[in-house]
Amino acid sequence: MHALTPPSADEAFQRLWALTITVRVALGLRPPSEIRAALAGLPRAAREAMTRDAAGQMAAFRGELESAGAWGHLTERERAFLLTPPHDLADAEWMLATVRLEALAALSWALGYAAEFPPFDAGPAPALLDALATSTHVPALRPREEMERMRTAAELWHWRSRTRAFRDGVWPLPAGVTHEQLDRAVREAAEKAAADGLIAAPVEGDFPARGKAYRRLGDAEWRQVNTTTVQRHHALNWLCGRAPGNDWEATPTGT
Repeated sequence: MHALTPPSADEAFQRLWALTITVRVALGLRPPSEIRAALAGLPRAAREAMTRDAAGQMAAFRGELESAGAWGHLTERERAFLLTPPHDLADAEWMLATVRLEALAALSWALGYAAEFPPFDAGPAPALLDALATSTHVPALRPREEMERMRTAAELWHWRSRTRAFRDGVWPLPAGVTHEQLDRAVREAAEKAAADGLIAAPVEGDFPARGKAYRRLGDAEWRQVNTTTVQRHHALNWLCGRAPGNDWEATPTGT
């Protein structure tokens, strides 16, 4: 494993800034597939005119980002997203940019914009973007020990998400592992995590999630909690120096 070199407060703030721009743009867009469907019904001349206008808008937007000093803090993937006309975007890239709101919540907590870390079983509200835009807080990173502890909690929630995927047949069980062993591992992990203060008291021998046992989450609920967990884990691993060369896009989460 590479030596841990956590980002500085300034680097974390620059990442927060770049991610805020990306997420704000993404949340303001309709799904690209819907945009393409709407364009398909227009006359050819109208489609071509809209394409030209979009290209001009992207060029102007890049100029604004460069003038503001934000361009250099964006990753190549973020730049590609921001400078691709909405109708040419892959839906997966648009979706990733929207769910980065969950990572943004972790960054805002680490820099002191939020007093409490948001629960892993409830995603942040888009109002977070407005709160960041109007804040006069001077960013400073929380103590490393505090961030490491939260990173451990995120890793634990991510592990629980993966065990749910195994239990539901989303992924095949690892060789030699039975459902009974998986259930026992979850129960033991929940008990230890609660004893360590990383989660609230277990519910039915499981992680408490949305007022019930994690295993009782509906499919849609689980997908949301999983998305939140993965994005928060990503951000905290980056903050704690797990990314090679502090490369945001290369941050590992064990999947």
